[in-house]
Amino acid sequence: MRVLLNISVALLTLVLLIAPANAAEVAAHFNGGGSNTAPITDEVDAYFGMGGSGWTAGWSENSSLNCNAITDNTNPLGVDTGNYLDITAVATSASTGFGTARSYSAGIDVSQSHTIEFKYRINEDLSDLVLGNFNNSNDRYQLFDVAYDRKTASGDCSWIIGCYGGDSTWLNPADIGYWVVYDGDNDRGGFLADHQVNSGILVQTGVTYDFRIDVNAVSKTWDVTIGTGGTTLYDSTALHPEGLGWRTNAATVAGRPGFGCYANSEGDTRAYSLDSFKITGTPFGPYGGMTSVAAHFSGGNSETVVDAYVGMAGDGWKSPWAQEVSRMDVAATVISPGEGGFVEVKSGTGAYLSVTTTQNTDNALGLAAVTRDYRTTTAPGIDWSDLHTIKFTVRIDEDITNFTDFDDRYLFHDSSESRSGPNSMSTWMIVAYGGEGEYAGAEVVGQWSFCDGDGLGGELVASMNVDTNIDLVSGGVYDFTIVVDPTTQTYDATVSDGTNSFTANDLGWRTSAHEVGGYLSFCTRSAELGETRAFSLDALVISEGGAVPTIPGDTDGNNIVNEIDAAVLAQNWGANVGASGFAMGDFNGDELVNAADAAILAANWGDHNPPESAAVPEPSTVALLMAGLALMGIRRRR
Repeated sequence: MRVLLNISVALLTLVLLIAPANAAEVAAHFNGGGSNTAPITDEVDAYFGMGGSGWTAGWSENSSLNCNAITDNTNPLGVDTGNYLDITAVATSASTGFGTARSYSAGIDVSQSHTIEFKYRINEDLSDLVLGNFNNSNDRYQLFDVAYDRKTASGDCSWIIGCYGGDSTWLNPADIGYWVVYDGDNDRGGFLADHQVNSGILVQTGVTYDFRIDVNAVSKTWDVTIGTGGTTLYDSTALHPEGLGWRTNAATVAGRPGFGCYANSEGDTRAYSLDSFKITGTPFGPYGGMTSVAAHFSGGNSETVVDAYVGMAGDGWKSPWAQEVSRMDVAATVISPGEGGFVEVKSGTGAYLSVTTTQNTDNALGLAAVTRDYRTTTAPGIDWSDLHTIKFTVRIDEDITNFTDFDDRYLFHDSSESRSGPNSMSTWMIVAYGGEGEYAGAEVVGQWSFCDGDGLGGELVASMNVDTNIDLVSGGVYDFTIVVDPTTQTYDATVSDGTNSFTANDLGWRTSAHEVGGYLSFCTRSAELGETRAFSLDALVISEGGAVPTIPGDTDGNNIVNEIDAAVLAQNWGANVGASGFAMGDFNGDELVNAADAAILAANWGDHNPPESAAVPEPSTVALLMAGLALMGIRRRR
């Protein structure tokens, strides 16, 4: 077995060494439609689109013109290109501008070289640059990379391409009306005429130009080609083989291409179209280089450990845990092994977060929550716009005989903000009601229920509750798994009490939003002065993709714990596997592979696929297995 493992590892290593690095690509073809008055947000590349597939946010606008930005398909920019972004902007005063931009820096590594391509067409009449409206240095079209919304280029831009209607201190008369590119000095210096490079292409109305920009992130230079109809008309490398310089002195490009225009006089109209916008480069892959984030509370109440209750942001978390209260007092603390009151939530899980909430106001409802923002908008991070899984374990620590009213509740959910309770902006929701009421029928009272929302952000109704038949009991320990699919605005939910399990698939979000809020909230509610809710939280893990195996000891997800899983554990014996978890042999979530994991594997030995029951090995078998694993670990360390 050991020889086979070594051969397999060697083969895998060889494959990884010879496999080419896959390039990431993000693109906008505007086939989602949308406009600034009627946006379509369920398409990644819509004009006002949701973030997704490498984009951190939708297209942005920065405008002091009266602008109409729509997608159209009446006059495509190429053969079979279909929809395109169409901008028409009318100046309401002198020297005003418009800009639109979109970031790609969350999907492509801007610290490495990459390529930007797009089609661009100017639609206003440029036939008379003397008597027409495009006759001043403030009349311009500019394409650039910048760190923030701009209507025109600045010292923070890396590459800049422009077309100008008049000369100035920063433009020679011979460059008027031509596409000119900027050869900067990488020091954020002034916009100077001697840095402008004339492409020799006189800009014509209605002509579609193909731009290709190659960004060299190491040398902080850029190359550009401009063509039309499949013919290259300008290649900067012909006269500048060393590359054009950036204007900015920043270490990397911003990763935020902007398309701006400016008008010198009131009533001037700028008009242009954009299509086939594509960026190709090195991915972070997996998204941000990370596939999971976790809180096992092993750091206790430290303020410097990632998963501490009052913790620092880190490894995928944006901000520390927060408390949100309304007419409630909250005591939330991590209890570690050896401390007073420690009662392990599950065998081998160690420290946990203990939460007690007490209503402090009479004749009013109390709400309280512990929450944490698990999203990240910059690398590293998980792609929250795609499928991801949230798992956690909860123990009910209160005397459940007091949990009898409609307003007695436990509510776990995702929200768009840190808050004391769910609302219409929540995506998925898990609720336990203490009594029957307005939107809780008798069938769900005292049990966990899932919310099957309508995706409209409306009020809760009883028919939205999905009964799990898993009772809420004092001391009960419950494992929850939520598989969130933002592409369909649905989720799958599973709850298990260790004996019984219930799963519901394709549940609808409550919110009408098209992306998760990113705030995990663990809320309680009560109706009487002095009433107490109490629970413990542990083993919170969020990972890319679908749910990880649920059988402890099962590394490959086939619901069978056998020699294959034992070999995985042996191979990683003594290693710190981080948040990789089950797949590497870390079954108790402490990020280490050791005897505790071997014991869990041995205790779950056998086939767990129904209808056959798991075969638990005899004590002698367990001992032999443990001894063998330990011996393999000793040999591994020699």
